[in-house]
Amino acid sequence: MILVSLGSSQFDFSRLLRAIDNLIKNGLIKDTTINAQIGMTVYDSQYMNCFPMISDVEFKRMVCEADLIITHAGVGCIMSAMRLRKKTIIFPRLKEYHEHLDNHQLEIAKFFSEQRYLLLATNEEELKNCIQNIDTFEPRCYEPNGKINELLREKLNEWGI
Repeated sequence: MILVSLGSSQFDFSRLLRAIDNLIKNGLIKDTTINAQIGMTVYDSQYMNCFPMISDVEFKRMVCEADLIITHAGVGCIMSAMRLRKKTIIFPRLKEYHEHLDNHQLEIAKFFSEQRYLLLATNEEELKNCIQNIDTFEPRCYEPNGKINELLREKLNEWGI
């Protein structure tokens, strides 16, 4: 099962959902259930099970069951996936597409990608490449010893977030 999570932002993020639909339509993603938590984004897909929000318990259950997580760069979702060492592709909301007020999600995604916890895609072609190579990607093991948290805090301060 693939879990797609857009978070709860009021900004539209149908760009990611259209990209996934295109990859399904073109046969790159097949033979799997895709559950998409789409928050405030209005989107109708013939391929994905889309729902606005679910309980925290249900979300955690879906994260546990997922073979792959594709998500915006919300730290909560990223940390949930890292704790379970889930293969995760981050597709950050970008200011240039009016998906957020700034590009802090891109900075967060780059940080976790550089640490090899997840893969980063910013457009459909990059998402396609990540999915094509997901079987060979082994996420780095998250060790909750505080070092990654301290490094992330430093980065957030550096970025003014």
